[in-house]
Amino acid sequence: MRQLEQHQKQRRVRSLAEKWQSHTRQLEQWQKQRRQLAQRQAKWPSHMRQLEHQQGRQLAERQAKWQSHVRQLEQQQRRHCQLAEKDAKLQHERPDACKGIWCFASCTCMSMPASTTWLVRLAAGLGLLWPVSFR
Repeated sequence: MRQLEQHQKQRRVRSLAEKWQSHTRQLEQWQKQRRQLAQRQAKWPSHMRQLEHQQGRQLAERQAKWQSHVRQLEQQQRRHCQLAEKDAKLQHERPDACKGIWCFASCTCMSMPASTTWLVRLAAGLGLLWPVSFR
């Protein structure tokens, strides 16, 4: 009887020891994960600053490209309007060469949006507007 009790006691002790070891291993694993997480979190502020700097630089580059593109478009528009004004002056100096509404569309290039100028020229080309000249 005593042997049976001793045997059961040993089994309980072994079972408790195994549970203890399992819990200890799990606790060590959690602590290891917690340390790794803490290390990663410590890097976050630096990483975030790096990302913000990179995104800021990319945004600045995009803005610079956009501004350059806008300046280029404005320059093209000015060149177009200068040519249109020059053309209009030539047509006014030679009234026989003035083509009515075409002259009007060229003269108002600066004040008229490109889409409107295009519509005026289209309408004139289709004969929907009376020719106008500035003599």
